[in-house]
Amino acid sequence: MLISSDRGNATNLYSIELSSGELTQLTDLAPLPLPREVEFLRACVNPTRDETYFWYDLDLIALDLTTLKSRVIFRMEEGWETYWRTPGNAGMPPVFDWSASENVANVEVSYPVPLEREHLGMTTFAYMGQVVFPVSITVADPTKSVQLRLALTYAVCRDVCIPLKADLAIDVPSAGGPSNKAFYALIEGYRKQVPNTNRNAEMSIESATLTTADPPYLEILGRARVPMIKPRVIVEGPPGLSFHTSITRLLAGGRRALLLLDVIGSDEDRGELLNMLVT
Repeated sequence: MLISSDRGNATNLYSIELSSGELTQLTDLAPLPLPREVEFLRACVNPTRDETYFWYDLDLIALDLTTLKSRVIFRMEEGWETYWRTPGNAGMPPVFDWSASENVANVEVSYPVPLEREHLGMTTFAYMGQVVFPVSITVADPTKSVQLRLALTYAVCRDVCIPLKADLAIDVPSAGGPSNKAFYALIEGYRKQVPNTNRNAEMSIESATLTTADPPYLEILGRARVPMIKPRVIVEGPPGLSFHTSITRLLAGGRRALLLLDVIGSDEDRGELLNMLVT
C-alpha cells in the first residue's frame, strides 16, 4: 500500500507492507514553497507494472516501485501555458479527434475553468502547470469491448506558440476493468471546476444583451446564492471578435453582478453575436 507523509517538513511517498507493517520511504524530495505542493494525494499506480505516477512541482514523475528509479514523463516549464476551448486573442485550442475509435457512440470533453491571462495587451484563457479534461464516453454496444483512439492537437505558448500532437490509445473490455480511486479523485477534482449549465446552480447567467450604443457593448447580468467578490465572465463568440470587461457592478449585496464588456471587432462580426456562449 502507498501513502504520503510530511515527515521532516517534506512530503514524500512511502510504502507499507500490510503483512508485517514495515514502512519504507520511496522518495526523498525537497519541500516546495507555497502555494506549490507535492500532489501525492493524486498519485496513481500502473495496473500492469510496478510503477506509480505523481506530480512534483511542474513535473509529472514516474517511479519504478522495484528499483525506485524515477523519470520525468511530462514537464510544463515555468511561464508556459496551454489553452481553453476558446483561447482568446492568441493561442490555439486543443482539438480532440476520436474518429479512429471503435464501439463509441459519443465522446464529450469537459473543460475546467481556465485562468484569465493578460500578456502584451492580449487576453487569453489558459491553463498553467497541470490540467485534466474529464471525458465522458457513450458506448455503442455495451456487450462489446471499446477501442479508444485519440489524436490530440494542442499548443504550449510563452513568447511563441509551439503546436504539438499526441496519439493515445486504450482498450476497455466489455466487463470493465479494475477501478483506480486515485485517478477517480483526480478526474472528479477537475470535473468540479467545469462550468455548470444548470440555472439552479450556485452561480448562473440571467441575461446577456448587446446594446444599441455606438460602439455597442455587451451587458451581462449574473446571479449567485452567496455574495460575489470579483466576478468574471468568459464570452465565446464568432471568429474575429474579442471581449474585454470594462465595468463591473455588484448588486443585491453581491448576489447579483452587472458586467459591461467592450466588443472588439468589425460590425459584420458583431452581427453574429446571437451564437455566443457566456460562462
